[in-house]
Amino acid sequence: MMLLLVTSLLHWSAAMAPAAPAGGIERAPAELSTRGYVELFAEGRDLADSPVAERLGPGVDAHRALARADLALDYQNGGWRLFAELFGSAAFEEGGSSGRVYQGWAGWTRADRKLFLRAGKAGIGWGAATVWNPVRTIEQQKDLLFSDTALEGEELAEVRLYGDRGNLAAIHLPERTGERAALWALRGASSAGDVGLALSTVLGEGADHRFGLEATGVLGPVAWVGEALYRRRSPREFVAMDGGRRERGAGSYLSWVLGGNVTLPADVLVVLEHYHDAEGDSAADSRRLRANLAENADLFDPLGRGRDRTFLGVSKRLFELDGTLAANLFYDAASDTRTLQLRLEAHPLPDFQWTAVVLAFDGPGRLDRRIYQLRLRWSF
Repeated sequence: MMLLLVTSLLHWSAAMAPAAPAGGIERAPAELSTRGYVELFAEGRDLADSPVAERLGPGVDAHRALARADLALDYQNGGWRLFAELFGSAAFEEGGSSGRVYQGWAGWTRADRKLFLRAGKAGIGWGAATVWNPVRTIEQQKDLLFSDTALEGEELAEVRLYGDRGNLAAIHLPERTGERAALWALRGASSAGDVGLALSTVLGEGADHRFGLEATGVLGPVAWVGEALYRRRSPREFVAMDGGRRERGAGSYLSWVLGGNVTLPADVLVVLEHYHDAEGDSAADSRRLRANLAENADLFDPLGRGRDRTFLGVSKRLFELDGTLAANLFYDAASDTRTLQLRLEAHPLPDFQWTAVVLAFDGPGRLDRRIYQLRLRWSF
């Protein structure tokens, strides 16, 4: 199967790549551009009605406030490009701070723009679905509540070929001592009309191989999307619900997401997606988590950890505030928990944005019944 997929990707790329123009393409002059943001983030947790609040004890911090900043520098000269992104955060109450290089890479594009090379620390950006991305296995998952939050990239070397209707990328990720072996990844993407398709494979140590499919399209008023990931795992150690370490045997898993969105009159957008995570929690796992929640609060995920999760989002543009009002419902079948997210976002001034979020849960044994979040961001 692996050999068939790799061979198909290579033939696909060769078929879609046309001959390079004889005279090449005129290069743009050297340019340095910057972008970034500075934001204040505050969160409050209402523990009063939680059935586990007493077991968690008075030492649990129900509030936090952070300052965060992100700065990206992008220098381009001819076919060469240097890109760096720096991210830092500081907690007001705890007094701790941190800074990270989220991205830092050098790249080169051939004059006909059919070949791109880069090496360093970079984002990859696999996945087509709005909420969950099962094919996103070699990079950090996006923030479901604040999708525009900066994400840290991966150390890699990449070669990408472009054609008229798609591209083929080969990526090498070096070994992380104590975490993972070196990885090789291939991804081919193409489109025809309103349909887009991408095939990918990730080859790891032993039998831990991954094969992904992404598909998008338009059917009447509905824009649909789907992803699937087949994963063959080698034995590995994991943290169990009681906090102990266990070993999981080898196995094969098929995860997928299917959904779509439609725009209704009055600028109302409706998004529906269902996610089956073959490696997620079962109902029994969810019960064990609730039983040990006080000792393992770090395992809590407000949007669920179950094998089957559904997202329904309804949002409306508010032109008076240059913003959006949204109501998003997350349902986790394993714990039978519904999480409602109410979100109001506005841009009262140029480059300034504020976002208010309320999360409310109705399921049994949740860590919090309500979470309140406020973010003030200035972008430049």
